[in-house]
Amino acid sequence: MATAIPKITLSSSRDIPFNRLVLSQSNVRRVKSGLSIEELARDIERRGLLQSLNVRPVLDGEGAETGTYEVPAGGRRFRALELLVKQKKLAKTASVPCVVREAGSAIHAEEDSLAVRSDLSIENQVTARGATWLDRQAVARDPVVLGQVGFGGEVRDAMERRAEQLIEQGFAERRAQGIVLARNLIAKLRGRELHEAGERLASETGRTFSQSASGEYVTGTYRQRMVLASGRYAMIDDGLQFQLVPWTPSLERQQGRHVSGVARDDGGIDWSFTRNRGLGL
Repeated sequence: MATAIPKITLSSSRDIPFNRLVLSQSNVRRVKSGLSIEELARDIERRGLLQSLNVRPVLDGEGAETGTYEVPAGGRRFRALELLVKQKKLAKTASVPCVVREAGSAIHAEEDSLAVRSDLSIENQVTARGATWLDRQAVARDPVVLGQVGFGGEVRDAMERRAEQLIEQGFAERRAQGIVLARNLIAKLRGRELHEAGERLASETGRTFSQSASGEYVTGTYRQRMVLASGRYAMIDDGLQFQLVPWTPSLERQQGRHVSGVARDDGGIDWSFTRNRGLGL
């Protein structure tokens, strides 16, 4: 008789202040590989944390939650964030996207590698208007290897349903050899969502929505962070128009302040937070 496989619910990310996170001594991934901590920190500073941390609540002697969370997996990401805090590039209370597991639950390497960096649940990603983690997996040259059952099976099923949605939305076609995704799928989905979000904000604020191209100067007041399916974006308002640009942890302390930077080819911004008051335009 086949053993029943328990249903696994994939949680969406939840923001937890960095100073409430502690690295578990039983971190499940001890192998040092890939980027160094310093390189990873620089990457996080430029692009944000692309993969959520798996965490568990720390309990007191009576079994009550203490408000602190341990990080049993993802130690290199934690150390990189810790380095940014030491370098004063990230506030101690900066929000870190985390997937909260039950206290005492086991977090395996597969689950940590599949920790979805998204503020949307897997279920909501299936029908999302923007570019989701599921979409990035579908077009990745080296996607995460998914199991047939359990945690990986849940993700595999969601990816299949997402493909059907993309067909309905005109971003994929069913052919004899299988489902063929549109070229530049991620950019098209992200562009659609940003345009829709920008139009909504324009109607709410009375400002004109403007999009920056590579090499262009971005300047204005950092008003707010927006959470979209395509990621987190910052609203930069110059008084007449505004732009939506990728949010990074380096913006955490700048809300309500003037910021400026130059748009990069990859869509990110090289920020400068010291306003030049010497020369007028």
